[in-house]
Amino acid sequence: MKPRAALLDDKWELYDTRNDFSLANDLAAQNPAKLKELQDLFMKEAVKYRVLPIDDRVLERVNAKLAGRPDLMGDRTSLTLHAGMKGMSENVFLNVKNRSVTITADVEIPAGGANGVILAQGGRIGGYSLYFKGGRPIYTYNFLGLQRFTVASAKAMPAGKATIRFDFDYDGGGLGKGGLGTIYVNDTKVAEGRIERTQPMIFSADETADVGEDDATPVTEDYKAYDNKFTGRIHAVTVEVGEMGAGVKAEVAQAGAEAAKKGRSHELRRAHECTYPAAGRSAATLSSWSHAGPPVGARRGRYGNQCVGGNAWSSRHPSLKVLDQRLSPEKRRASLTPRPATACSTPSPG
Repeated sequence: MKPRAALLDDKWELYDTRNDFSLANDLAAQNPAKLKELQDLFMKEAVKYRVLPIDDRVLERVNAKLAGRPDLMGDRTSLTLHAGMKGMSENVFLNVKNRSVTITADVEIPAGGANGVILAQGGRIGGYSLYFKGGRPIYTYNFLGLQRFTVASAKAMPAGKATIRFDFDYDGGGLGKGGLGTIYVNDTKVAEGRIERTQPMIFSADETADVGEDDATPVTEDYKAYDNKFTGRIHAVTVEVGEMGAGVKAEVAQAGAEAAKKGRSHELRRAHECTYPAAGRSAATLSSWSHAGPPVGARRGRYGNQCVGGNAWSSRHPSLKVLDQRLSPEKRRASLTPRPATACSTPSPG
């Protein structure tokens, strides 16, 4: 498959949207002045509605480290949890991907043995779970719902207090690699096994991390949905992550360098300087603009959807959201009136 062009290499196209509804006849070469006008209008409105910087990456954007955005956990490497804490999305939880991880749980095993989940994150389409079944501690990693890797103790644990620890020793060498998983009970190794691959970016957009149960869809078929609460007592669960390896750091640094390069290529200045570091790739979202003049529209290449709202003049960008469709047509036209006194002087991004 041929890779798609980078954002800075995209081609702008110009269309007569009244006579060419399907956007088949590109007029950019015939009317470069109008194309330039709409490009400038596009950037002015992008500044006005605070949609910059434009990031056209896809999967990288869900990983804060790769995307270069702040992470709520910051530089924390340890997180202590307690029973009943559930519904924690990935943005409020330690990022356990692409690195070594240790999960330590202080629990009490009931008479007759324990069952149920100690800690789970994600669900049927990807995630992991540390749990008990038939009195035995087990760890399962679910890779995209396609493969499950399980490390399980062969013996059931007796009643009483115990410390369960799962260590994942990441192979390193880049994103989404595998590693060795080991279960310890009171510092004694009881199980070991390979986890051949891991998810590098995200487990799920809506599945969460839960202590004492696996809410929503189950990570593993070893237990049922909504019927997997831990039958013993959980005093505390601590999640610790190791340093990112050299391979992962290299990929993060490369992503940052790409963002910086694109940022230098798209500087916008108003009363203060605003930077347009269009880093990488993102899913296509279209925008339309109204403007007085002949019925001509401009768009950038790769994406050929129709104009929004039937505007004769339209400018499009694959990473810019539709401009406030809640406004009435009159208010939308008024909101799009150029303001030379406050507009940035901008280069064309294409």
